[in-house]
Amino acid sequence: MLNGLEKAVMLLLYDRCANKESVLISPNQIIISLLPKYQLSIKELDKIINNLILDGYIDVINSDNKGNPIYCVSLKMKGIAFKRELVNQTKNNRYLLVRTIILAVVSVIVTLILRAIFS
Repeated sequence: MLNGLEKAVMLLLYDRCANKESVLISPNQIIISLLPKYQLSIKELDKIINNLILDGYIDVINSDNKGNPIYCVSLKMKGIAFKRELVNQTKNNRYLLVRTIILAVVSVIVTLILRAIFS
């Protein structure tokens, strides 16, 4: 399960890789794209990228373009299914919330009925 920052980076990479086999992106582009909500350093970004590689979402080849680091990112099968996974997770969370509310209401009703019977 990805944390919020990893989801944000993965969503950015997913959008950039849409309908492409791979994409070239610099760490600074990723950091700037996430800047309003997240502030992170290149070391933190490298750690997140490595976590995404270990989790099987992306493949990354580190390169150098005129002294600046650059990533060649390609999505793996798990990375391609990332959006669908997010939608399914949202649906599951909604289902759990509705079920919890319904069970709470049923519990209150049963309690009121039992109090009325035994009082």
